[in-house]
Formats: sequence, structure tokens, C-alpha cells
Amino acid sequence: MIVITVAIVVASSFLCSGLFHVKVNKIGGQLNSYDSADYSIIYILNYGKSFNNECLYPDTDIQFYRDADRSRRLTVSSIMREEGVLYDLGYLSCLSCLKPGEVCISQNVADAYDLSIGDDLFVEYSYSPLLVSVKVMDIMQTEYDYVNPSIDNDIGVVFLGFNREYAASTNSKFVLFAEKSKTDELAIFPQIISEVINKSGNVDNVTSQGAAALIVEIMFSLAAVILAHMLFFSKSNIPLYRCYLKGMNRFLMSIIPLVEKLVFCLLPCVMAQCLSVSGMSESSITKVFRIIPIVICGWYSIIMFAVESLKLRRKGG
Repeated sequence: MIVITVAIVVASSFLCSGLFHVKVNKIGGQLNSYDSADYSIIYILNYGKSFNNECLYPDTDIQFYRDADRSRRLTVSSIMREEGVLYDLGYLSCLSCLKPGEVCISQNVADAYDLSIGDDLFVEYSYSPLLVSVKVMDIMQTEYDYVNPSIDNDIGVVFLGFNREYAASTNSKFVLFAEKSKTDELAIFPQIISEVINKSGNVDNVTSQGAAALIVEIMFSLAAVILAHMLFFSKSNIPLYRCYLKGMNRFLMSIIPLVEKLVFCLLPCVMAQCLSVSGMSESSITKVFRIIPIVICGWYSIIMFAVESLKLRRKGG
């Protein structure tokens, strides 16, 4: 029964990790991206006014392909550097040196399409059916679509150097990144604001997408502890009570079950979690994902130690 008990605890950790490792890691990477970004608000504009940190926003109007034969189309949202605009946010530093024919891609795009710095992508602009080759110059920290950052959809971002033909031939919207509110500055321009996106709202949105994984992990961990208790720990105390009747020290009687749970429940859980979640990004949600089974096993050990100590006192009283 000891082997089965340990196997149940370990299997619970590995099963949860196997089901949710990728998603929780992506969420963690995106939250890290938000933490390091020095903007707080994004404005989608109906027309541009050459503010600092303003870009053209083609979104999905520009098509990207991994190969020249159009066999693999990239699922991305695009943002284009605007000519004559100053980019003084650290988050947009890659735009400052992007030339025509160059792009910067988000990490999730690089991972999804096996792209590295120096690789070529192929672009189809709305003004021409011909493909244009562009070169990947930089890879930025994981970033998802700003308007609806859905981890499951995995829509990444591509930043492009300025393309004069595209800017002249289309009526693209614009996107403005700001450290603080620019509503008052924008209010003097009629109907310029199309949408306002708060980074804090996106943080809440992305974090909530990991809620299901955490709830399932809690359920699996509780189920593992309950099974372990029913199969082994509840029965292992019976011989100890017999020993107590024969005069065994009360302190030892209470410590032995605690050590038993630490060795056969908490320790295997800690080891399994260390192995199963290795390689995850360091973020608030991944830390919670790591620690949930350990906390549940730890609390089980402490609560049962208190319960069993109380039983012994009553028997002795």
C-alpha cells in the first residue's frame, strides 16, 4: 500500500503538469511581458497625429507566410513603424531601428513557426498580390494580440518597418502606446479614439485564463490526498493505538504518523513537482501552479497530526 500511496501522489502531480504545463507556461510568459512593459494604456486611433510611440495598425490586413509558396500562413496581428515618429518607450525599442523590409516578431510567433533572427518571412500587402521577403531582425518577449490576448488562439504580434506604399494606399488605423492617460491630449481631435485598452485589464484577462488549470490541479491534489488517506494512512494508525494501550510514549505515538505522512506524501509531492514543472517561466501563476499540491499535502499532514494528537489525548484522558 505504501508504493500505491506514493504512486497516487506522484501521478497526480505529473498528470496536472502534463495537461496544463504548456498553457500555464504561456500565461506566465505573457504576464512577465506585461510586468516588463513600460506602457499602461493602448489607444486604437481612427487616424494618426504622429504622437510619440504611435504606430500604424494594419492588424490582420497584412498577410504573413513562413514560405514563399504560401503553404504556412502566420496567425498574427501586425503593427508598423510610422515614419517620423519618436519611440522612447523601452517596450518599443525594436521599432526605432527597423528599416523597410525588416520585422521584429514576438517570442510565441518564433516558437510556433520555428523562426530565428536572420530568417526570412514573406509578406502580402493589401495593395499588391505579390509576396515581399522581409527579414527577422529581433525577437521580443512573448506577446499576444493586444485587443483580445487569448492564450488558446495564440495570436502573436509582428512589428514591421515602415512601408511607404502601404501607408499611402490604405486607410489603416493607428495604435498609440502610452505610459499614462493621454485622453485629454486626444480629446481635441474629433472622433480620434476608436478603443482604449488598459494593460491592467489585459493582465486580468490573461490571468483568468489560467483559473481552470488551477482549479483542476486543486481537485486532483485533493483527490490524491483523500485516496492516500483511505488506502494507507487511515489504516496505518491502528497498530499504533494498540501500542498505546501497551504503554508506548504518547509523544512518539503522535510523531510517527506525522513522519509517515511527510515521508510518503509530502516528500514525493515536492519531488514530483520539482521534476514536472521544471522549465516553466518564473511568474506569479507558475509559482501558484507549482505550490498548490505541496500546500495541500502539507496542510493534510498538519491537520491529521492535530487530529491524531487530539484522539490520543482523549484516549489517555
